[in-house]
This record gives sequence, C-alpha cells and structure tokens, in this order.
Amino acid sequence: MSEAAAADAGAEGPWREPLYRRLVWLTLFRLVLVTVLLGGAAVVGWRQALDDDRIDTPLYGLLLATYAGSLAVALLLRAARRLTTAAAAHLLFDVLLAGGLVALTGRSESVFLFMFLLAIVNGAILLGRRGAAAGLGLSLAVYVATLATGGHLRGVPGTTLWAHAAAFVATAALATYLAEQLRSTGERLAARESDLADVTALHGAIVQSVA
Repeated sequence: MSEAAAADAGAEGPWREPLYRRLVWLTLFRLVLVTVLLGGAAVVGWRQALDDDRIDTPLYGLLLATYAGSLAVALLLRAARRLTTAAAAHLLFDVLLAGGLVALTGRSESVFLFMFLLAIVNGAILLGRRGAAAGLGLSLAVYVATLATGGHLRGVPGTTLWAHAAAFVATAALATYLAEQLRSTGERLAARESDLADVTALHGAIVQSVA
C-alpha cells in the first residue's frame, strides 16, 4: 500500500465508528439549532438595544459558549480517541446549555424546557441506556439547580415540578427503548451482510473450481 493510500485509509478510519458519526451529526445539529434559536433572539435583542443602549450580554455569552463547546468536542473528535469521553462531554454540554437557556428565559415557564428532553434523547443516541440515564440525572439536577438559584424554587407549584420531572422520565424511557430497537436492528443487518458476504465468497469459489 502506498503512503497516499495509507493516509486516505487513516483519514476514513474514524468514520467507520458508529459513535464517531453520531457525535459529528449531533454536533452539527446542535450548532444549527442554537444558531437558529439564539441567533434569532440575538438579532431581536440587538435591534431593541439600539433604542435604549442596552445589550443582553448573557444571551450573547451563551451563544459564544455554545460555539466554544462545540469546538472543544470537535477537537476531541479530531483526535479520534476516547470517543466515549467525547460523548460524555457532548451530553454534559447539552444539559448545561439547556440550563442556561432556561435560566435566561423564564425558568419553569421557559419555552426552552424542551432542550432538556433533546439532551436526554442525544444521550440515548450516543451511549444507549447509560446515556439516557445519565442525561436524565443531569437534566433533573440542572433543572432543580436552575430553579433554586435566587430562590425561584419556592414559587414553583409542586404540580409543575412533577409534570416536568415526569416528562423527563418518560422521554428517557422512550429514548432508551428506541435506541435499543435501533441497535438490535443494526446488529441483525450486520449479521445478514456477513452471511451475504460468505455466500458470495462460496459462489465465487464454486465458479472458479468449475474449470
């Protein structure tokens, strides 16, 4: 094998790892989602700031932190090592991003509560059952900590807390089930591909032995 071919094979190597591909696509999804959501809010806030000379610095800081965190995950992926560590960092950053958005946009009444659910789903996609459980635990902890900051937890009705917690648990259960089903389907497809390769090799051997 030539040096160029070896380099090409090494460059394509990480893409053979399913976890690597999932991390790349989820990182891109996060960047697009945050750009649309926070970017639009930042533009609106900038236009309002022109009237009263006030800039919503926390929103811009969160936007910059999102790009910085995504860059850090991309650097971990570039090393093509410790993919599980990169997946854990991706999950933690998703939960912290959701907590930051919720804290800035109304806490228990925030429209960005669904970001916690996305973090749980991403954990299931990346790490299966363990990822869903970790996403659930982190989301509950960060959500309660967000409400507890500044004493806001006391003013939240108990029914609201239970409803949000139930939504987190239901999302984790459903995401785990779907992730297990997809993994099982993938294993069956891989087994069928292996059987097809064996049959093809046997057919080729028979054809070559005819002469």
